[in-house]
Amino acid sequence: MKVAFEVCDAIIVLNEGMKQEIRQLIPSALSKTVVIRNPVDVSWVEGVYNPNSERFTFVGRIYNKQKRLDRLVKAFHLFKSNHEGWELVLIGDGPDRVMVDALIKEYGLEQSVRVAGWQKNPWMYLSTIGGARALVLPSDFEGSPLTIVEAMMNGLPVVSLDCPVGPSEIIKEGENGFLVPFGVSEEETVKNLAEALSEMADNVSSWEPKAIEASVEEFRPSRLKVEWEKFLVSICSGA
Repeated sequence: MKVAFEVCDAIIVLNEGMKQEIRQLIPSALSKTVVIRNPVDVSWVEGVYNPNSERFTFVGRIYNKQKRLDRLVKAFHLFKSNHEGWELVLIGDGPDRVMVDALIKEYGLEQSVRVAGWQKNPWMYLSTIGGARALVLPSDFEGSPLTIVEAMMNGLPVVSLDCPVGPSEIIKEGENGFLVPFGVSEEETVKNLAEALSEMADNVSSWEPKAIEASVEEFRPSRLKVEWEKFLVSICSGA
């Protein structure tokens, strides 16, 4: 694979984090590595962000090796000790749903954690149940987490662990969400996530849905079309 990277004309990656991985793996290929993000085209759905909602949501595959739904359930349980009445809705399906259902039961959260399953349009579904205060991403790692972008295009702030790679390039602290640091132990990471949920729950005045939407404008197809055109012209011209 290293040889392939060295002989190709260009390497296209989805974000700066991936570009830095190229720097570490094949330093000689860095000069021809170009960042062009994945396009996201999501229509605005009214009511996805609800500042009065006592609900958080997760949208994605229920695959614990990456998404760490176990961490989210534990953090929500800790958060609930000071925030009675709040709900967590998990939108999606996957191979670890049985495990997640068992963990919800173990922590006595059957009345406050709902597994909604796969939804054709998760944002419309969220709107129909009254919206949410924020999307939560508890992953150990991501590639280009488009769920974050989709949420923000609907004005919904995001609480995400600072996992490699992607969230740190999308989340602007206090403007469109919170970036949560990993702890030195899993217990500390859970605590950090629970504290971020508390901060999101207790402070609602700073979130402006249209400003959150505007913060991810660079992912719009019209913007990325221009980037692709410039890239292709440069490759074809040998520039």
